[in-house]
Amino acid sequence: MPLHRIVLLLGSVLALAAQPSQRVYEQIVALQNRAQQTAGMEAVIDHRQSIELAQTLARPRLVAVLYQRLGKTLEPERPQEAVIAYEAALKSLAGDKSLDAQRELDRIASRGKRFGGKPSPAPADLYSETTNRELADAERAPALVAQVLLDIGNAYDAQPQLLLAVDRYSAALDRAETDGEPRLRAYLMAS
Repeated sequence: MPLHRIVLLLGSVLALAAQPSQRVYEQIVALQNRAQQTAGMEAVIDHRQSIELAQTLARPRLVAVLYQRLGKTLEPERPQEAVIAYEAALKSLAGDKSLDAQRELDRIASRGKRFGGKPSPAPADLYSETTNRELADAERAPALVAQVLLDIGNAYDAQPQLLLAVDRYSAALDRAETDGEPRLRAYLMAS
């Protein structure tokens, strides 16, 4: 077989292999889009389904972003569950050694919590390019760990558990990636 045919065949095989993960990602975007348009338990279910799908893609930063979004949805009404979601975001980043999230996990290791949910019976079929961009930007954010720590601190502050909140804010301020994020640093110092 000529080399150019082998290259074309290999390209086709790689394209086919990429399609299932692209479809999964598109389903995540659709679920996130629907979660933004709904409220309450429906939004929570969509976030949880997104997380389950993202966990199959081996993209820990995406999983962290989705847990973070779940936490933001839960925080106004269920701050303790929001803390659990934010801490799960941090746990999903532990495998990425470049982020050094394990150090932060070690600080909160005694806080083991779990939650579950049932899938929504209605399919999420509204893919949104805006939601896609938001997810991609959040997934690439260099200060993702610090942002998750800020969210954990805010959720503890809402309970109110001030000492735990201050500890999370301090941990976020101690992270090197916040040096390039003046807005985030200002928010952390004001918290």
